[in-house]
Parts: sequence; structure tokens; C-alpha cells
Amino acid sequence: MSGTLPNPARAARESLSAEPAENGAAETAPRIAIVSRRLWPLAGEAERDVLRLATELQEQGARPTLVTARWQKEWSERTTLRGIPLTRLPWPATPGWGMLRYLYSLSRFLRQNQTQFDGVVVQGLRAEAYAALISLGAKGPPIVLRATEAGDYGEVAWQRQARFGGRIAAKCQQAEAIVAASSFVAAELQAANYSADKLHVFPPLASQEHLPRSEEERESARKALVNVNHDLHVVGGAPIAVCILPLQRDRGLENVVRSWIPIQQRWPHARLWILGDGPDREPLFRLICDLDLRYRVVIPGAFDYWEDLLAAADMLIAPAPQPSTSTVLREGLAAGMAVIASDQPEHRQLITPEKNGLLYATAERGSLSQCISRLIENEDLRKGLGDAAKASYARQETSESHWLRTWFATRRLRK
Repeated sequence: MSGTLPNPARAARESLSAEPAENGAAETAPRIAIVSRRLWPLAGEAERDVLRLATELQEQGARPTLVTARWQKEWSERTTLRGIPLTRLPWPATPGWGMLRYLYSLSRFLRQNQTQFDGVVVQGLRAEAYAALISLGAKGPPIVLRATEAGDYGEVAWQRQARFGGRIAAKCQQAEAIVAASSFVAAELQAANYSADKLHVFPPLASQEHLPRSEEERESARKALVNVNHDLHVVGGAPIAVCILPLQRDRGLENVVRSWIPIQQRWPHARLWILGDGPDREPLFRLICDLDLRYRVVIPGAFDYWEDLLAAADMLIAPAPQPSTSTVLREGLAAGMAVIASDQPEHRQLITPEKNGLLYATAERGSLSQCISRLIENEDLRKGLGDAAKASYARQETSESHWLRTWFATRRLRK
């Protein structure tokens, strides 16, 4: 089950961004197609990131168009999302045929509408990127590819394992530019023979909608969440830890679940929320039941709006054992949360232990449980770490959306 919660700050910004632009601005604003196989109403970290990028581009004066797959027949083919045009292309339910049909439709859409766009952004270095590069060629609008994750679920790992992955990788290396979400993603791409000159590193930006943390905001957020999903009910002011990530193997999830055994013994009303979806949902649920943690550890599904989830929780757990993606961790820092993260290089770039967060050793039994216990026992420590986390998070001067808008506008002038 997924959830979407209304937010006044978002609504105010959307109403402003929906105002018609002046004629001169509209004529010079770069028109950018953003291709992503998964998008709202499907919820998840990548889907949220793509929508955030499109929203920021619109707020900065660009004219984005979202292009995605039509996973359900009842979904409309054309609509708007936060005032942004959205086109859904066919994805038949027949196994194996859906992807091929979608790629054909995507290629045809890009060819037929190439004069309507000044640039194309493709999420991922996979089949969609290959289709876009082949269909538009050198004479079409420039294409920028986005690589958002390193490790076992990153683009390089996929290209090495997928059928025709080598051919897709060779074509992706011809793209004019590639945006990497971290230095670890960029390093992986360089090691896989991607040109360093084409790589541009822009870490994901956190939401600007996080409200100052307070007891009132926490209780308000908890009440709102119960109305969306009763699994998120808690007794009184019981402590809550939240973990947001895809439900997949090797994400550190089993360690997180097992770490809750001593927590529920000391604090029976404490809750662990694991938010996300993925192929390992059922095995994870069976583990929770086998450990007698049902109702204490809940997996209510994926949410496309995290602000209330973070406001309702007392701490955020980021368990990735290896560098992968830092989107959720950055959101936690920006929200002023007490953060517990696995001790690995990507997390050490963002967290100074005992200053703006806690790090735990994934190989050390009980290390995560001890960190959780410390934060539950010590409210001053939670608040101090949260305040330092918020102060440590800083939006970089040049965002990905600003760079894209400028880059596409420059390419258009050269034609």
C-alpha cells in the first residue's frame, strides 16, 4: 500500500509555478522531456527523485514534460502532475512483451516529437537510454542520462548482468553528458570506461518542506499518518524509528529487523517502520513473524511524500552496508532528525560520528541496537544530533536542475 499526504507548502509553491509565464520567458525557456519507466502513482525513492527534478526545473523557468509507462489500463494516457504535462506510453501486461512494446512506443514518441524538445533527460543507463540514443541520433535534441545509485543495484551492475547489457553500455557511453548522484556512482562509471569529461556529479537535494521539529508537529504528523494507514498507529508518545529503502536483498534490512528484538523487550510500544516496496517484501514479512515482531515492526508500503513520515518519527536508520544512494539520509539530515547510519564511506561523507549522527558497525552484533537504545533513552542526545544534522546539511550552490536548464539552453543556442 502506498500513501500520499497533502501539504500546504507544496500546494502554495505549485500554485505559483502554475502561473503562466510571460511570452518572452516562455519562448526562451528550454523544453525538456524527462523519461522514467516508473513514476507516480508508483511510489519510491527513484520516482520521488524524478518528480522533484521536474518540479525544480519548472520552478526555475524550464518547461518539463514527463514521459513514463502506462502500467494500468485505467490510467490516463495524458494528464498533468503538479502542473507538469505527463505522457504515459503503453505497457502491455503480457510477460516479456511489455518492455519491448514500451521501448517501441518511447522511440516513436521521441522521434515524432523531437522538434518539441530542446533536450531529453533519461533516468538510468538501461534500455530506455539505449532507445532514446538510437531513436534521436546525432541530429536530435541532446540527451543527458542520470545514474542515481552505485553498488549491486546500480547502473554498472545492471549492464554487466543484463542481456545485451554490453551493447547498451557502449551506446550509453556515447551520450553527451551523464549526471551521477555521488562521487561513488561517478567512480563506478569511470571504472566501467565512461569518460570522466562527460560525468557531472550532483548529489540529490532534500525537500524544502520540512517543518521545524516540535512535539506538536510530531503528534500532528502521527495523527495524519494513522488516517492514511492504520498500521502506523502508535500508543501515546511511544518512540518510532523509520527506515526508507527498497525491499531487496543486501540492503541491510535483516540486520535492522533483528536489531529490534532487544528494543521491543525494553520498550514494548516502540515501533519500527520500514517503508518501501520490492521483491523481498514477503521474505521480510516472514522474518518479522518468525522473530515475533509482528505489529512492532511494520512494512506499510511505499510513500511518495516523506515529510510527515520523518516528522512523526524520532530517528532515521540508514542501513546500506555499501555505498549506493544517499537520498534518504540527506532528507533525514535536512529534516533535523537524529540519524543512525551504517559505517561505510558514503555515510562518512555526510556524518561525523557523535556530532550530527551515529554510525554503527554492520559486522558487530548489537551495534545498531545499542545506537537505537541510546537515542530512546536520551532525549537531549536526540535533539542535539538532530539540530547538528540540520545545520550540517547545505544545499550546493549549483543544483542539478539549474545545471540542466543552463546546459540545454546553451546547446540550443549553438544550433
